[in-house]
Amino acid sequence: MYNKNIEIESALQLIELLKKYKIAKTKKEKKFLLKQIDDIDGFANKLLVNFSPDELITKITKAISLDKYRPKNLPIILFAVNKDLNYVNGEFDTFDPELSQMFKNNENPKKIRDKFQTGIQNLCILAEQFSADWIQRFKKHKDLLEAARNSTIDTAQDAYRKLFNALVEDFIKEYGCKIQCDVLRDWNELPDMFKKQEKFINSASVSTGIHIQCLGYVTNSNMSEKEKNKIREEYERNLAKNNIDNYKVSVIYINIEAVRKLYPEPTDFFYHNLANFVHEMHHALDYQNTRQGALGSQIEHIDRTIYVDISENFDDNRASATEHSSQKIAETLMKELKKSRLC
Repeated sequence: MYNKNIEIESALQLIELLKKYKIAKTKKEKKFLLKQIDDIDGFANKLLVNFSPDELITKITKAISLDKYRPKNLPIILFAVNKDLNYVNGEFDTFDPELSQMFKNNENPKKIRDKFQTGIQNLCILAEQFSADWIQRFKKHKDLLEAARNSTIDTAQDAYRKLFNALVEDFIKEYGCKIQCDVLRDWNELPDMFKKQEKFINSASVSTGIHIQCLGYVTNSNMSEKEKNKIREEYERNLAKNNIDNYKVSVIYINIEAVRKLYPEPTDFFYHNLANFVHEMHHALDYQNTRQGALGSQIEHIDRTIYVDISENFDDNRASATEHSSQKIAETLMKELKKSRLC
């Protein structure tokens, strides 16, 4: 979305610094350049112990040329020094055998969550990229943005609903996700199908927004209504087999009045609604398109399996990979919104 890839831009800066470093004549020059390299990417500085500047330049250049295959949660500098770099010819996912073994051995979830951090080491730069992308999406809908910004208690629900649905449409086109979003004023407005499931009510009672993971199914267009109803009934009883093609769907609800209680000042209310929406949208990206999110497929799968609802344990919930990444993205966006004075 953003017209620049921040991580690639950083990699190109590294190449230029490495070129200067290899011809630097004094220790003072080298020390100064190493400090600049470290500021851009601490990995590169450490890797100069094992690789010459020329080797790193070659590897980073190669990694940039293959970037379309790289999962987002793999820092480009680590991609550059990966032993399989020269054999990459298609999409792949990151895989940590130690994490896999921990999960298979049913180790303490707290230890597994700690281990997640090694798999999302480039989260800060990804948060910058995602934030820049969201700023660009917001700019496409300035009228809707201003309507939400200037809404009253009576008009806010409709204004934010229109804004968020427009943003969801943009996001769907970019990432190929299936997302439904609605804006509520009270958690009692949740549809009955979710009210019946206690975990969603528990989440709602302590949240300003929720992301619900669902599965959809496809029926053949040539089927009769009777056949479709039969499949629907089987699916709802979890008896569906080969005649149904499941796909992931995200359902997002934002409670703007819950946000207002926490942030009554109008500007804070506006920015926190945007950040809250983006937080939930990145849960959807993690769930449906893991290569493009901050986690990668292995971490997302394990994280989803050991996920603890916020109403059950606040600390364990905050430590989950998807909550940690969405929170970081939302916080980064808040800073950028305040700097950009978008509306």
